[in-house]
Amino acid sequence: MGYVQEARENHVKKKVEEALRSKMKQKALKECDEYTSKCLWKNNFNCLEMSQAG
Repeated sequence: MGYVQEARENHVKKKVEEALRSKMKQKALKECDEYTSKCLWKNNFNCLEMSQAG
């Protein structure tokens, strides 16, 4: 295999890895946002319940 071919394959491999990392990062951030919004909603609901009960 020639040097140019090997360099091209390494470049493509690196770009694929970067894309996968970016996709995983986006997914993780989305899941974190969803979890945070659920927790915030739940905590606000609990505060509302406590204020109405008191």
